[in-house]
Amino acid sequence: NNKLDPLLEQRLNDLDVTWEPRLELREKNYKLLQEFQKREGHANVPKSYQNEDGTKLGQWLTNQRRNKRKNKLEKNMEERLQKMDCWGPLLEQQEKHYILLVQYHDREEHCNVPL
Repeated sequence: NNKLDPLLEQRLNDLDVTWEPRLELREKNYKLLQEFQKREGHANVPKSYQNEDGTKLGQWLTNQRRNKRKNKLEKNMEERLQKMDCWGPLLEQQEKHYILLVQYHDREEHCNVPL
């Protein structure tokens, strides 16, 4: 039986045990992102940005963007970040790369860019 004794569970709750640490960390970072957006007027957090308490908010957002590209981001979080316009830099980067490819194509008459 993997069920926790109710009395022990209550005692652990009284100690503020975190039952879902990943969820709690995600929500903490999301709130920090909201604060950043409110303070800075945008949600384009630089990758190297850390807030005052050392939380690597920029790295967290970079990870969320990577998860989105790989279709591994939870739908709820994707929608929440979409409302904050967190994908802007990603779309801008894709557009810049597209323009560079068009220029290459115009010059070389093909899209087989050497590695």
